[in-house]
Amino acid sequence: MANPAGIHHVSRTVRFILIALLSLLITSTSAPAVVQTTSPTNAANAPMQAVAPTTQATPTPLRIGVYLQAPFAQRSSAGTYYGYSVDLWRGVALRMGQLCKFQEFAQFDQMLAAVTKGEIDVAVADIFVTSERARVMDFSHPIADGGLRIMVNRDANGSLAALWRGLIDDGHIETLGICALALIVVSIPLLFLWRKIDSEFPAKNHDAFAEALLRSVTLTFSGKTWLTAKAVWYSKILGAIWMMCGVGIVAYVTSSFTSVMTLSKMRHSITGVDSLHGKVIGVTRGTVADEYCASRGFDTRRFDGLDGAAAALVAHEVDAVVDDGPIIQAFDLAHPNLRVTEIGPLFELRKYAFAFPPHSSHLHQVNVSLIELQETGDAAKLYKQYFGD
Repeated sequence: MANPAGIHHVSRTVRFILIALLSLLITSTSAPAVVQTTSPTNAANAPMQAVAPTTQATPTPLRIGVYLQAPFAQRSSAGTYYGYSVDLWRGVALRMGQLCKFQEFAQFDQMLAAVTKGEIDVAVADIFVTSERARVMDFSHPIADGGLRIMVNRDANGSLAALWRGLIDDGHIETLGICALALIVVSIPLLFLWRKIDSEFPAKNHDAFAEALLRSVTLTFSGKTWLTAKAVWYSKILGAIWMMCGVGIVAYVTSSFTSVMTLSKMRHSITGVDSLHGKVIGVTRGTVADEYCASRGFDTRRFDGLDGAAAALVAHEVDAVVDDGPIIQAFDLAHPNLRVTEIGPLFELRKYAFAFPPHSSHLHQVNVSLIELQETGDAAKLYKQYFGD
């Protein structure tokens, strides 16, 4: 007969083993660990951190299109983009927790075409909101107010500098130079003629040449010949012909100066939009200024940027430049040595904004971030930094 105490001891041992096995089984089948992520609600206030691939995939950087136009978008010598629009966008992206990859465009209209086709996620530049653009792309809330303005030469009406440049540009200086050279050359044979017919003519060569040149110029512009009744017949005929040529030269000089001064006055008669008719207007290709001038029927010349248009204005290849008012003002301040200035008030008032492909999934969060930056005053500080009070 088995010992009851021994059987009881074995039973307790078996129960202990079963309980241990059950506990081990429960531990091995427990729920997996929770992966910590940054919620969308706190994304704006959370710093961007590197996340291990085993827990969360790295977000794909947004493709940001930029077109260089100070003070909205610029590039430093180190290759870093900055400017009002760029810095404002960086603040938005930081609040969204988004990484960005910038892509620079050489022409403004190329950037707009890229955002329309979805080749970039956002266009960051001096982009006016228009109804035509709104049909093919989306816009953020406005980031600044703006409008168009006119830039002209700073030369004063009737200034000697403007007169001299006008004579050069119209080719009159070259013609007058040829006439002066002709007087110098002709004075040499006349030297020998006057020596023959004038007993008081200087004997030394340098004195004789100076006297001959003086008489040639005087004869050309005043008609004084120094000939007497006793002069030989052929000298009188030559003097008569010379006087007729002199009348033509004087008429040419007078008309040249008059036409240049008249043209200079016409160029500086631009006082506003209505005075642009009949003038050649420089614009940046694909901008609102380009569209506006075309709609008004102005004679326009298109450039890839304001730099090229301003250079043409200084060279008198165009009579005025029309572009965004804030851009023209910033350009004028950045180039104090260029003889250009802006005139008149802003016209064709518009709003600046970021541009997105149609139905962009980022638009709502961007607008929320923009409103936050406006509420905190950061957007106003940034505007003051680039545009002043």
